[in-house]
Formats: sequence, C-alpha cells, structure tokens
Amino acid sequence: MRRLSRSRASMIVRGLERGIGVEIGRCLRGEIFAGRMRGCRVLLLLEEDVVRGVEEHVIRRAVFGGVPLAYLGDRGPIPTPWLYELLFRCLGRVVAAVEVGVQGVRAFLYGNDILLQSVERLYPPIKRGGYVAVIDPADGRVIGVARALYDYRSIESLVEGLKRGSADPNAPVFENVFDLGCFVRGCRRR
Repeated sequence: MRRLSRSRASMIVRGLERGIGVEIGRCLRGEIFAGRMRGCRVLLLLEEDVVRGVEEHVIRRAVFGGVPLAYLGDRGPIPTPWLYELLFRCLGRVVAAVEVGVQGVRAFLYGNDILLQSVERLYPPIKRGGYVAVIDPADGRVIGVARALYDYRSIESLVEGLKRGSADPNAPVFENVFDLGCFVRGCRRR
C-alpha cells in the first residue's frame, strides 16, 4: 500500500464525484492509499487516527487496511459498495441508488444486469453512464454498483410504461459493474 499525494487523491475524488453525481469529499476523513485486492487495483481510505498510529514501513507491508473506496478501471475510478455505505451514513440519506426486487437481487448477485421489471425505487441523482448503488430492500444494504443505461427521468418513464403494459419488462436499465457475489463466484474485471 502507498499513500496518494493530496493532488492525486483530489483528482480521484473529483472523478468519483463525476461518476456518482454527488459531492463526496466532505465524507472522506483520512488519507487515501493505493493497494491491490483480489488482483485489482483499489483505493483505500484510512482514518487519520490509523494513519498517525502506524509507521510508514508497516503500511507499505500491510496486506489490506481501510475502507475500499474505488477500483481503478480503464475508464477511471469505479466506486465500491463500501463507499456508498459510508456516503449514505455521512449524508444521512440514500443518493444515486436503485432498490431492486428479490429476483433482481438474486440475478444481480450472479453478475447479471438489472432489468426494468426489477426496479422498485430510484434515488436521484441518476445520470446516463453514471454509477449507482444497488440496494437490497430486505436489509437496506448495498450489494453492488451498476452503471445507469438511462437517466433518472427516462427510467421513471420506463417504469410508468411498464405499469401501463407498454414497456419491455426484460429491458436492461442498469449494467452490473461490481457485485458482492463476485467474492463467491470469482470476480472478472469489467
């Protein structure tokens, strides 16, 4: 693990804010480190107390520590479920998320995209191509991250069309980017 410079950390945070559509900087208390997890490059948030209490030579040898904030993909930082959980606690509300039904949760945890028929509730902001947290309504926890194929208003319109019978229930509306099921079945890079 290595500590990111303040300028590099700021650049990463701005990239995450663009991808999520919400200001997150005030929710991140601590230092950002780069490391590897399950063969992927990952950014970790270590609280200031932890950073102060650990010598630099120990941090370099640490296998893993902190809150995983983002995976570094080819197109920039990809937020993790843990970042969304931290963000929801900090803001006191759910933002940039989709809640899916039971069948949608099962399918998503097996690596599938979210279909229109699975959408139960939307939490703005949601922009086309942006990232959203995927929430299991059974316990309110984030089970993964998806990329929106449409913006908030378009998805609302599709949901209304579904209720009227004029929209395809099997149309994908969110692309699976990362789900917690990958720890069981083995992750593949997206």
